[in-house]
Amino acid sequence: MLKPMDIHNLEFKRVFKGYDPEEVDDFLADIVVKYEEVYQENRKLRQELEELRRQLESTGGREQDVLDLLASAKQTVQEIKSMANREADNVISLAQAEAERIISEARLKAQQILADSEERLHRAQRLERQLRERIRLTMESIWNSLTAEDAEATRPYREIAPGSAGGEERD
Repeated sequence: MLKPMDIHNLEFKRVFKGYDPEEVDDFLADIVVKYEEVYQENRKLRQELEELRRQLESTGGREQDVLDLLASAKQTVQEIKSMANREADNVISLAQAEAERIISEARLKAQQILADSEERLHRAQRLERQLRERIRLTMESIWNSLTAEDAEATRPYREIAPGSAGGEERD
């Protein structure tokens, strides 16, 4: 690439009837200044371009990092969901086991209450039979006592009238 110094250091041969050397030198000086500006701007733009390329490569790396991070986050979310589902299944299993235990205890208690109630019923029925028997015996005893008293009270009359229709003893 042509550098501004190359233009500045350039010398032309002199010939007879050529261009005015002062005008050529002035024009070349203007060209050198303008070309120097363009050259410096070109260098600056190349440096910026190189910097942008480095940033792009670095951004590409960061982009890949972001994509990797996103993939990792997705995987983490899936793992968390999976753990939550397993935990929910565990909680459900424990709740079902606890419910079964409570139901089993309730059934056992109900059976015990039923057996106790049946035992109390049988005892009450036995006591009722015993009470009825005692009442019957008491009533028979009272009846026998009443009939014996009646027989005792009417005995003198029965002895007097032995042949009468009501004279035979009734028990």
